[in-house]
Amino acid sequence: RRLIAQPLTAADAVIANSAALRQDCLELGVAAERIEVIPNGVDLELFTPQDKAASKRALGLDPERRWVLYCGNLRPVKGVDLLGSAIAQLLAAGSPLSFVLVGAGELEGALRAQLAQGLSERRVIMTGALPQPTVARYMNAADLLVLPSRSEARSNVIVEALACRTPVAAAEVGGIPEVMRPEHGRLFSPGDPA
Repeated sequence: RRLIAQPLTAADAVIANSAALRQDCLELGVAAERIEVIPNGVDLELFTPQDKAASKRALGLDPERRWVLYCGNLRPVKGVDLLGSAIAQLLAAGSPLSFVLVGAGELEGALRAQLAQGLSERRVIMTGALPQPTVARYMNAADLLVLPSRSEARSNVIVEALACRTPVAAAEVGGIPEVMRPEHGRLFSPGDPA
């Protein structure tokens, strides 16, 4: 905490990408007049609505299935371990949903082991890290983006999904509520696979 606070409090100005991150800076001792909130932007030429069925076909996804997308690092802070539990429970209960996890990180091996049956049935696809144009295609193919983060300043993947007119289900943490509106999807309590 001290290693973070020291350069922030010594800075002439601090840019935070959300009001939640601004509040974190205030709690670390940064003077309010030195903090400016400037949200990250999104490339609207890349993240733009496309035909959903055509996007699914272009990615080799069955256009008749409903696809849930996770896009981000495969790390504990992103709640992807909770998502793995939720997916396993849904598949065991006979849910018709299919899942794509885009990203890489230290939880990849554990997720592959946990979701082995879904992977073998192609109900779960793990792509690894992908270039932005391919991510945009997945955003357009998805029927829902899910973001189960335990902590998040302001999520660009939410803004990118919304730019593609893909609804979002996200944990109610950090700056996520600043982005989400009722017409965008649903917020849920963090930390619980259910």
